[in-house]
Formats: sequence, structure tokens, C-alpha cells
Amino acid sequence: MADYDNKAFSNMQKATSSISDKMFTESEYNINASPKEKAKYDAKAYSFLEKLYSEDKKKGKFENLDFSQFLDNLSPAYIQEKFGKSRDSDPEYYHKAGDLLLDVYEGDVDQLKMSASKFYKDNPTPAKNIDYQRNLKFGEPGFDRKARDLETGKLIHTLKSRISGRKVSY
Repeated sequence: MADYDNKAFSNMQKATSSISDKMFTESEYNINASPKEKAKYDAKAYSFLEKLYSEDKKKGKFENLDFSQFLDNLSPAYIQEKFGKSRDSDPEYYHKAGDLLLDVYEGDVDQLKMSASKFYKDNPTPAKNIDYQRNLKFGEPGFDRKARDLETGKLIHTLKSRISGRKVSY
């Protein structure tokens, strides 16, 4: 019987030898996050990678890739270079994405990509998602001035007026 167990274990090791060793990373996302927190992390991951997608598309690095294809072709080394080793001159979202990558995903780039992909597949119109909207600034792709929090009904994007002191939509 023990011989069968050893053979089965050896076969399992052979079958998974090409799969990433970080398949079960002990990260904040996998261990401590509630489903609601995971949804927020998914939205943040999507937001950062969608900004990178838009940036690379503007620079002409590719022509006919949609976001899903972009994620499939995105190398972990490229993400580490952009987010993990960001410089002061880089866009602010590089630093925030690097923090998310390290703090939530324990540096596991594949997990960051899977999280963004999950959000993209679960939200046919990502711009209407509340967690996604909270990560956007005025003028960024997908920004919606009229986005409302579904629980409170209040506008998400507001500024405090310097003159009247009231919160206004921008």
C-alpha cells in the first residue's frame, strides 16, 4: 500500500513540476481577506493593471490586444520592473501598485494578475463598479462623475468647496 502512495505522490510531483511554486502563496489575500476585502483588492489590481494597459497602448507597445490578452501576455518580470522597482519619477500609481503587490499579494505577480482577471471577468462594465471608481481620479479612463455608492446613494467623487465649504461633485 505504501508503494502505491509513493507512486501517486511521485506522479503528482511530476504533473505539477512546471506550475509556479507560488501557487499557494500565504498572502493577506489568501489567508486573512474576507470576500468583501478580496473584491476590493481585485478592483485595485484591475485598476492598476488597466492603467498600465492604457499607458502601454498609448506608447504603441501593441496594437490589437484587449485587456484579457494583455494580462495573458504580461510577464512577471515586467510587472516587477514597473511596480516593484518604481522610481520617484514614475507615475504615482506605480508606487501604490507596488505596495499592493507586496502588502496584499506578498510579491506574487501571478496572483495580482489573476485577481485583476477575476475582477475583469466578474464585471462586464468595470467602470460602474464602486470599488473600481474609488481608485480613479478625475480625467482617468473609466472615470464617472455620477458614480454613486449603492449602499448610501451618495456620489463617490466629491470635493469640498473652498468657498462654501460644501461637498460638490466634480
